Amino acid sequence: MRKRISPRLFPLSTVLALSFGGLMLLAVGSVLIVSLGGAGRNTGELLADKASLVLSSIEQRIRQHLGPVVAQAEYLKDSIENGQLDIEDTKALETALRSGLAATPQVTGIGFIRANLEVARVERQDGSFLTEDWSSRPEIIKVIEDFRAGRSAGWGEPVWSSPFHQTIIPYLVPMHRGGDLTGVLVPAIVVTELSRYVAEISSPGQRAFILHGHDEVLAHPALAGRSQTGTRERPLPLLAEVDDKVLQAIWSAERRPMNLPLRSTDQGHIVPFPDDYFIYMYREVPRLGEKPWIIGAAMPGSDVGQEAERLRMMVLIGSGLLLVSVLSAIGVGRRVARPIRDFVRVTEAVRALEFDKVPVLPHSRIRELDAAGQALNAMVAALRWFELYLPKRLVHRLIAQGRTNSPGLTSVMSPSCSRT
Repeated sequence: MRKRISPRLFPLSTVLALSFGGLMLLAVGSVLIVSLGGAGRNTGELLADKASLVLSSIEQRIRQHLGPVVAQAEYLKDSIENGQLDIEDTKALETALRSGLAATPQVTGIGFIRANLEVARVERQDGSFLTEDWSSRPEIIKVIEDFRAGRSAGWGEPVWSSPFHQTIIPYLVPMHRGGDLTGVLVPAIVVTELSRYVAEISSPGQRAFILHGHDEVLAHPALAGRSQTGTRERPLPLLAEVDDKVLQAIWSAERRPMNLPLRSTDQGHIVPFPDDYFIYMYREVPRLGEKPWIIGAAMPGSDVGQEAERLRMMVLIGSGLLLVSVLSAIGVGRRVARPIRDFVRVTEAVRALEFDKVPVLPHSRIRELDAAGQALNAMVAALRWFELYLPKRLVHRLIAQGRTNSPGLTSVMSPSCSRT
């Protein structure tokens, strides 16, 4: 015959503590998870929108800075191609170039290269009008050949300018008449001027920059005060040559992804520093040169990460409240089980007929438990009186023999009753 295995019994206090604690964990935990999940998504989207707003603001202001140059050049192009301006009339051409220079204060000089490589140009610095022969300059010959081959108008690559002793960014606009190239209009912006503009839109918590490719710096606040930012051999400084350790570390091997839902045109990453971390956000701007212009901003994580810090604080506070709730539920469960344990002690003492060791149950604030406790108190009091008439030794013997209803009990009790 197989031995019957008794089921495992658990204390009521443990069952109530686990039940109340589990229910509290399920209720509060699920609400906390849903709330923090939504807050996390909202925070991520907020930071992504903030990044996009910063980059869009920088791009918009850069385009606002460059846009008038393009518009003025296109206006002069239309005037020349429509015959309103005769490029053979040197005086009229000088007047037109000076007017274009006056309308665009960001332009440091403007010139017109004829097809025969003669150049007429006006400089802002001294206001002089110069005519020169550039037929011996190979870079100018290449520009004319490219436009004859079908190149369209656009910003050229940064080049060193001997007249300005500066690196300039030219905007090249070809002029045609009757299908033939008649010349190229070239307004130019000095790179340091672009750096001054970038410095104006920067702040202590947001360092704007423009990169030319990934290794050359086109504009940065640290370059705004330099009288010279390049050389003929290297028109633009490299990242390591700019006095900004934060910018120098933009492509550091220690960079980490931002893990934000950025727009498809935006990119970003995080680079840790000994005392803080910096967030780099950037995007490539098309149609501003052969190499991509990368506009961006570097911001201290302690300033930008306020939203994420608030989310972390919410996680800590929510987790703390969840822990307090679960512990409180466990405490309530154990407190509710305490009167039941007292009932067990009373019934065990009654079973052993040790009425003198039965404790008096206190009142409870729970109605049912209070009623049961007072009923047990009354029962124990009655049994103590009953013990005076029925010997305890006899009761133990009858219980052991399973004869609780034996006639012997009546015969034994009868003399006692008669004596009473």
